[in-house]
Amino acid sequence: MMRYRDFLGRKASVLVMGCGGYGMGTSQMQTNEFLDVYAEMGGNFLDTARIYGDIPNEVFGISERAVGNWIAARHNRDELVIGTKGGHPSVKSMNVGRLDRDNLTKDVYESLNDLMIDYVDIYWLH
Repeated sequence: MMRYRDFLGRKASVLVMGCGGYGMGTSQMQTNEFLDVYAEMGGNFLDTARIYGDIPNEVFGISERAVGNWIAARHNRDELVIGTKGGHPSVKSMNVGRLDRDNLTKDVYESLNDLMIDYVDIYWLH
């Protein structure tokens, strides 16, 4: 039985599904199956990040697109608590920060676009 905690007046499952590998080592069908099982168990809190993707080639957003496809297919955005992360430095220059307004704004809008949603519930700096 899933346990929940209050999150800004909404219930959030205490077990959060990390979505870092979705869309990379898994097909969309497998991603859907994993997320369906998690949701059937009562899970509703998803954690992803802008950088989750083909990191060596800096093709980001792959995880968010896979999660977004699942959300769009299930029409379940209102049932979920979604957290994502942005501001991660470029893999090629890890010592150069990306926490300025322009980069964070870009990351937020790209995340929303790839997740196919209007808002995230929590945003972390990565």
